[in-house]
Amino acid sequence: LSTYVTNRLEVKDIKKLIRVSKEEEIWELQKAITSGQVSCAIKKLNELQEISGYPSTLIIWSVMEMLKKVYEASLLFSKKENIQAIKKKCNMWGSSGEKMLFLASKNSSLKISLLLNKTLKQVESIRSGKMGSQVGLEMIIISVTQNLNAKGETSK
Repeated sequence: LSTYVTNRLEVKDIKKLIRVSKEEEIWELQKAITSGQVSCAIKKLNELQEISGYPSTLIIWSVMEMLKKVYEASLLFSKKENIQAIKKKCNMWGSSGEKMLFLASKNSSLKISLLLNKTLKQVESIRSGKMGSQVGLEMIIISVTQNLNAKGETSK
């Protein structure tokens, strides 16, 4: 930062200095979604797009991958698999992996499959131009965040 004392510090300079890996940024989006806090998830979405320049395709891929993992884990829970085996099979590690495991244990695979189908329809609307990319992504993030974290969900 000392090199910027005499010069003007700009956003691009800060980005260079605090660059986080793309993978870590995506995990932060998944963590925000699994927190159940819609405002946090939307904020993270906007950061990824506006500050980090993430394309909508990569964001959609991240959300779909997370949903597929939660769905697969939910199926394994219904088959009475142990948690360590589920973690390994579904590649669920770290704090967001723990939260995904928790959500998989609390949501039926049917509910998650319906959410996956709904999300795929929203993605198709974005790709076909029926829905704007920004609005569509926000709708996806809101829907997934609310549905995965809905209170009163009965397991299996």
